[in-house]
Amino acid sequence: MALVKLRPWQATAAAVAALVAAGLAPAGAGTTEGEGRPTPQQYETECSTPRIDIGARTCHYTFFNTGTIETFVVPPTTEPVRITAVGAPGAGASGLQSRGATVTGSFASWSGVPIFITVGGDGKFDGYNGGGLGGGGGASDIRLGGPELEHRIMVAGGGGGWGQQLIFDEKLREYRLIKIKGGDAGQPGLGSGGQPGTMTAGGAGGGTQYAPGKPGSFGRGGAGAEGYGGGGGGHFGGGGAGGCVGSNAEGTALCLDSQPGSGGGGSSLVPAGGSLLPTDDPTPRVTITVTQYGWWKP
Repeated sequence: MALVKLRPWQATAAAVAALVAAGLAPAGAGTTEGEGRPTPQQYETECSTPRIDIGARTCHYTFFNTGTIETFVVPPTTEPVRITAVGAPGAGASGLQSRGATVTGSFASWSGVPIFITVGGDGKFDGYNGGGLGGGGGASDIRLGGPELEHRIMVAGGGGGWGQQLIFDEKLREYRLIKIKGGDAGQPGLGSGGQPGTMTAGGAGGGTQYAPGKPGSFGRGGAGAEGYGGGGGGHFGGGGAGGCVGSNAEGTALCLDSQPGSGGGGSSLVPAGGSLLPTDDPTPRVTITVTQYGWWKP
């Protein structure tokens, strides 16, 4: 069955109202957003043919990047809820774009539970959800108990932004700068690039004191030294790339004081029993699979 638009689960508004009353989320139409502007939920659904004998069907709810934290109330179910999160790629031309991570996990006893979903932004655009300045891709994550970063229970890291590397061109017999891709989620950038985020710390920035990339931090990638090579967002963000500084008097030798590179990828947070893989699909998203019971409205 093809993916089709579906209105939000009916209980969402009531659940969000309860969260607002408890001080856990700003008021909004099923979303939480830094400026408090109400924005409709944006997801697609694909459901199996209902089994009338047991009164259940399996539905896949897929969320894409909207630049907001979306709220979703899990439909009635007695089965584990399966979630797949895909982090965003870093900035880069065709063939030079880093990859985000794909993280999967299953969670029991979530029937009727409100969860918060944040889908990362492509580094070519805004790197929403932690991408470092300079093209870092944002992370995609699930939060339980509140919309703040410390409530994340599952994170798919984003890729680092592309940058430059100094090479010696044998044909031209001279040094020159070429474009290079950023580090995939959990991987270092190329050249004098940023290091990847880990489970406990952000990745170190590349370069030297003359043109250092900024280190990653909790939930955020570091900025690249020259406006590119930002670290990917993640559980901890990747480091930003160093910049090219220094040349000889003739201008024939480049980057003598600091070498350039690309951004490091962000780290991922994998729930117990879950899995972590890189992805070749550049579309960041979160898919929630629920075997739901009871009667429903189309």
